[in-house]
Amino acid sequence: MAFVTTPTTTLLGAAWLAAASSPPDVGAAALTVLLVSVPTGLVSLAGAVLATPFTFVLGRVLVRCRARRLTTIVAHAVLAGVLAALGMQIVVALWSGSWTPPPSWTLLVSVPAGLAAAIGTARLTAPIRVAAPRSGRPTTTVW
Repeated sequence: MAFVTTPTTTLLGAAWLAAASSPPDVGAAALTVLLVSVPTGLVSLAGAVLATPFTFVLGRVLVRCRARRLTTIVAHAVLAGVLAALGMQIVVALWSGSWTPPPSWTLLVSVPAGLAAAIGTARLTAPIRVAAPRSGRPTTTVW
């Protein structure tokens, strides 16, 4: 997301603003894309590196207790949402100098992160159906 969606969205927004100004300001649009995309990508990369140990520990805990699929999906969604909210809290606090950013900023990041984690976990943990070979043997399901 950090290296595809954010630069594309920033580029489209900057192009729209540049086209709306008279005369079109292409230099300011290019500078905006660089000033937004590069820090966002670096923060996202750092967040991914810092989230790896938490995700590993959660996976180990869920394997040991043989959690059901729904529990696994919810646990990964909550972990992703909490880590995204904490990361956003730190970024906004460093940017503004205050530890009390509006809750909408943390929700803006944590809800999509939780949804993405839920979708990814659901697709990863879905049962795989193996088609029957042409010899007529019955279909088997791999869990």
